Amino acid sequence: MIAQKKLIVGSAIALLLLAGCGAQSAAPASSAPGASSASSSAAASSAPEAAVKGNFAVTIAFDYKRADTAASNQMAAWVEDKDGNVVRDLGATRFTATGGFARRKESLPLWVSKVHPEKFKSDEVDAIAQATPSAGHQTITWDGTDDKGAPVPDGTYTIWLEGTLYWTSDYRAHATVTVPAAEGTLDVAEEYTEEASENRDMITNVKMSVQKKG
Repeated sequence: MIAQKKLIVGSAIALLLLAGCGAQSAAPASSAPGASSASSSAAASSAPEAAVKGNFAVTIAFDYKRADTAASNQMAAWVEDKDGNVVRDLGATRFTATGGFARRKESLPLWVSKVHPEKFKSDEVDAIAQATPSAGHQTITWDGTDDKGAPVPDGTYTIWLEGTLYWTSDYRAHATVTVPAAEGTLDVAEEYTEEASENRDMITNVKMSVQKKG
């Protein structure tokens, strides 16, 4: 009889222990969905912010005429923040980008001073080097992101277009856009670094505008 009572008591204790373990193991399982839901909510709440900042594009449109002279047909475009730091390099013609800036220092001097292509690695050079445009209407687009592909923060940005017309003679155009950006045409300021008329028709009819995406 005593042995039976011990057996019954032992079984009851074992059942209680098993029930306790079940309750403890169930707790993390019930809390896990809550944690997963919280992280999903955080990701969902951050997504619209990125979409808002990257929901525009700036188009640089111009007419291009290839020059028949040496020391010409070089062009570059880039974007600066309000402090003059380059946030996005939109590309440069292959000669200058691949070392021509060192062999012919008159080639795209403003772009060189801003972007510092001498510091580029080979893959970075490949990413920006572009063929000389064909004659006709051309466009360059900035999608509102920086060189790492991230949407730029709110603020003021300047879009630049530079062309080396003939040796030391340069053409430059720039316009300012404020992010968040409203759709419309930007005011473009233009200048020539020299009075020389050689190849002044290389880059003409420059316009810059903002388009909303999505």
